[in-house]
Amino acid sequence: MTPPAPRAVTPLAASAPAPAPSAPVVSSGPTVSASPVSATGGTSAPMTPMLPPYSMGAGGTHGAATPPAAVTPAAPAQQASPSTGAQTPGSTVVAAGEGTRRAVAGAKASQGPSREGKMAEQLCLELVAAAPAALLDWAVAVFRPSEDAQPVLLVTSNMGPSYIPQGVLLPSTARNLLSSVSEGTRTALTGAMDPVHIITEYARHDVPQGTVVAVATTSTGSSAGAAELIRVSRQAALAMPAPVGAGRLHRLRVAWPDLASVVAKVPADRAVHLAGAVTSLAAVGSDGSGPAVRDEGSLKILTTLGQGTMPSDAEWTAFRDAAALAEGETGAMRPPPGQLLDRLELDRYMSRYQLERIREMLLLWRWLPPSLEDVAYCAAEAGTDITALTRLLEDAEFTREAQTL
Repeated sequence: MTPPAPRAVTPLAASAPAPAPSAPVVSSGPTVSASPVSATGGTSAPMTPMLPPYSMGAGGTHGAATPPAAVTPAAPAQQASPSTGAQTPGSTVVAAGEGTRRAVAGAKASQGPSREGKMAEQLCLELVAAAPAALLDWAVAVFRPSEDAQPVLLVTSNMGPSYIPQGVLLPSTARNLLSSVSEGTRTALTGAMDPVHIITEYARHDVPQGTVVAVATTSTGSSAGAAELIRVSRQAALAMPAPVGAGRLHRLRVAWPDLASVVAKVPADRAVHLAGAVTSLAAVGSDGSGPAVRDEGSLKILTTLGQGTMPSDAEWTAFRDAAALAEGETGAMRPPPGQLLDRLELDRYMSRYQLERIREMLLLWRWLPPSLEDVAYCAAEAGTDITALTRLLEDAEFTREAQTL
């Protein structure tokens, strides 16, 4: 069957999501058949990966659909001042000490951020500029592991386990916090509403001898304890260009470095084919249980792409808007600032988060060719078996090398 000729694709501007319903409407949808990839890298039957919608040359463009404008949590209500009246000598001393502390803090604030504060602020501005519409908050901390150690830049978002949106490139000197901590810490801090709380809790439990020197954040309800706290203006970030260039790392390299090394070895002329295979593995699964996504919109897009055709502009728009709405609902599952999810709440939240990454992966096919690095990142974040994913990419690489001998 001859693939259809490519048609003109006009990118559509993202629209703001509709008000969230009390519960998402889910349909069982049509049945999608695919040959699952086994954990050993083989197939239970000849694998039929998702077909590229049509022949895609190097001249195509790629990118994810732009989600709606980011939502910043509201600042907490200001605490009422205690009523005036007679004071004991002890309370007078406490009040005087509190007044001195506030005066010192006010004097420091009037002088502007410190050198460390400016470092954190600059990177936080760059993160917002790279993904201004992302539905998340950022925090960047200057962390000193010990008194004589060089400071480290820690970065985290408050979506999933430090999710990084498409287009965000991190400097090689920064660490994506929840990608580089113990499993217990990652589990405990995933889904926290306040990204500053994620950093301070990490420092308190994982490196108690370390010190958070300064924190810059887009969150309005944060408290950094004794550390310098800088509020970052989204409006200021919008006037900045997204950072690019040497020393910047793709999100796959930051969060999944071993997988990124495998992807880097894939020949350019095999990237689109493998993007289809990875999408099939992540969306359909490797255990034969059927598609991981079961809502009608996702199944419709998945089925259309699997047939080697492109969804219509109207279908892409409806799917993008539904995905943005569902992502907002997932974010609403997080607890108030300062609180953490319990185990049951975390399981529910991560299940929804992983479905959002599959939808994001499908949206990468909106403009062609899709980035194999971004497809692999979404697949890994969606909970795809990393061993099966790695072997799929390595087997394809081996097959390519064998064909050239």
